[in-house]
Amino acid sequence: APDAAAELLCTTGVNLVAIGFPKVYDKGADGVRTTLEALHDRNLLTIGAYNTQEEASAICIRTLDNVPVAFLHYTEALSGTGKKAMKSSGASYAVPLAETISADIRRAREQGAAVVVVSLNWGTSGTSKPTNAQRKLAQAIADAGADVIVGAGTRVVQPVTWLTHKNA
Repeated sequence: APDAAAELLCTTGVNLVAIGFPKVYDKGADGVRTTLEALHDRNLLTIGAYNTQEEASAICIRTLDNVPVAFLHYTEALSGTGKKAMKSSGASYAVPLAETISADIRRAREQGAAVVVVSLNWGTSGTSKPTNAQRKLAQAIADAGADVIVGAGTRVVQPVTWLTHKNA
């Protein structure tokens, strides 16, 4: 992402940026590194793409009004270019994919998160209704213990839905 985008985020009051999306790894590890550097240089927190296994393993927990809140971000799938680049670099940790959500929610709770927010890039671009796959994944995320699920990636607004997890 260009530096100007990072600066714009800063000036609008944003302090956490989810950068995991299908094309995030298209420019390889260098593209992710420079994007993260631009955001971190402006003291913005990032989730969804990482330079190291250690960064990827850390759960982002911030205390808001005395409540520990975990922020997790995933992408449903990478572009073909991104998949090839990630595979050739051996950086399977660099962009968390949806299959790791349940384990990460569990780890966030173990680390003291009272609230878990899961955001993910998913769905079919231009589709104003959730797909069956989105509905199924959303229910699995709720069942795993997420308190809030925020989706992006369809480029249109989809309806808000209240889910009850299986243990409710």
